[in-house]
Amino acid sequence: MRLAALVLLSLSPLAAADVLTVGPPDSGAQFNTLFDAFAAATPGDQVRVLPGVFAAPGLSTGVQVIGSGAGETFIESISAFMPNMAVTGLPANAAVHFADLTFTSFGGRCSATAR
Repeated sequence: MRLAALVLLSLSPLAAADVLTVGPPDSGAQFNTLFDAFAAATPGDQVRVLPGVFAAPGLSTGVQVIGSGAGETFIESISAFMPNMAVTGLPANAAVHFADLTFTSFGGRCSATAR
């Protein structure tokens, strides 16, 4: 009986990660803000960010955040007193990955590129 349950569990499909898009109004993206996309994301999702400048919200879900190029997609600090991107409250086994975008703040820029 245990073997049958094990076989059934191993044959059930894994949940596929969603791809969420963020872009300016009228861009055809699902979301216009990173805040809204992160609120809708579940662990393992991929958030694709179109070219533009977007405010940096906090992030507490293990996702991939992929821009359209370090010179095309900018995540900007919303004030001099706020960190550019705060990642907090992740479960022990979760990870956040950034690629192909630039973080900007009052102190300068930092690019994240895929390797």
